[in-house]
Amino acid sequence: MKPLIGIDEKPVVQEPRQLTSPTQPFPRGDAFVPQEIDIAPEDYPLVNRGRIFTPFWTDGIVAKPSPRGGANWPPSSYDPADNYYYVCGTDSVNLFKGGVENQEMPGAGERFLGGAFGGSPLPGTGIFAALDMKTNHLVWRQAWKDSCYSGSMTTAGGLVFVGRNDGRLTALDSSSGKRLWEFQTGAGMNSPPIAFEYENVQYVAAYSAGNQFAGSPRGDSLWLFSLKGTMGPAPAASAALPANPATTAAR
Repeated sequence: MKPLIGIDEKPVVQEPRQLTSPTQPFPRGDAFVPQEIDIAPEDYPLVNRGRIFTPFWTDGIVAKPSPRGGANWPPSSYDPADNYYYVCGTDSVNLFKGGVENQEMPGAGERFLGGAFGGSPLPGTGIFAALDMKTNHLVWRQAWKDSCYSGSMTTAGGLVFVGRNDGRLTALDSSSGKRLWEFQTGAGMNSPPIAFEYENVQYVAAYSAGNQFAGSPRGDSLWLFSLKGTMGPAPAASAALPANPATTAAR
């Protein structure tokens, strides 16, 4: 197979004790999350600007992206009209360490780690970005205060729907990322919404339940939206009561 846009092998910083490869593959275009550190975290020396593929040893380094950085399980969405791809990710710094003390082979049945990674010395931010699939360049990118751990959906009307950890379902202008509408669902809005048509009426359905990895408030509500809808929003997720497994709420 041949990449549509191209991938270049570029030299990277070496650590002979780690037996690193002299080159690494870099896709042409833009990364949807930053892959280097602009400002060094306090008390952490910055090596090679914390770029991706920076090798490490016993002293450890800070680098991007973190093991939880980039995209995870939340489904991305694609708009075939403009060839834009919408992806939810995490921008986070992480501490990476390795060395002789991590190279001892364990006994039978024990776990072996050739390196170790710790927590982030800085709070991470959510990233929601639009990429042009014809060029692999960013169209727009947003940094969220909270993590982005929600699936998204595009529509033919120029909208992209994406949820937030605080319970909001939002509709953004797909070409600019501008927020045009939001609705409080009462629990972490982390699942991807869907759209369908029934008797010439378009509907958007969204399941609001929270997510363990996002740490968002739990719930169990299915919301159905249309232009004829009259029901108001739920209380904010931070004030919502914990979900009771015996009483599923359907709205």
